[in-house]
Amino acid sequence: MTVSSVRTPKACRERAVAFKKDAEELRAISSQWYAVSYFYAAFHTVRASLMEDPVFSDLSRLKSYNEAWIPDDRFNEHHQARRGSHGQNPPGVSDMVKMLYPQIAVEYVQLHSASVAVRYGFGLAAYDADALATAFDTIAKAAAAGRLVAT
Repeated sequence: MTVSSVRTPKACRERAVAFKKDAEELRAISSQWYAVSYFYAAFHTVRASLMEDPVFSDLSRLKSYNEAWIPDDRFNEHHQARRGSHGQNPPGVSDMVKMLYPQIAVEYVQLHSASVAVRYGFGLAAYDADALATAFDTIAKAAAAGRLVAT
C-alpha cells in the first residue's frame, strides 16, 4: 500500500484494522514490535477522524485552534510540525491530537513514545503491554463512538 492510497477515511480505517491485527499477532509471539503496530493503528484511526472532522470546513473555528492551520492540514501524514527557521510549519498528527482531541492525547502520546522506544532501540522496559493495548482501545472506542470531533 502506498502512502497516497491512505488518503481517505475508509482507507485509513482499513489500515488501522490491519495494524491492530498485526499488533495482536506480534504481541502473541512476544515481539516488542507490537507497540509500533498499535501506534500506527492509532495513527490511522486518528487520521480518519481528522479527515472527517467538521472543524476543517469552518475556517474561523479552525483558526481558533491555531491561526496558521488550513483546511488541507486534515490530510497531513507527518507526526509533528517540523521546527525550523522558515516560520510556521504545518501541524503533524500529534500536534492536532493535542489541540483537537485532548481526551485521547495521553494515550496517543504514550503509544507514540512506545513506538519510538522500539524503533530506536530503547525497548519497552518502561511500558506495560496491557496499558498499550488499552491506550489503543481507548482511541478506537472514542473514534467509533464519534467522539473524535473538535469541540
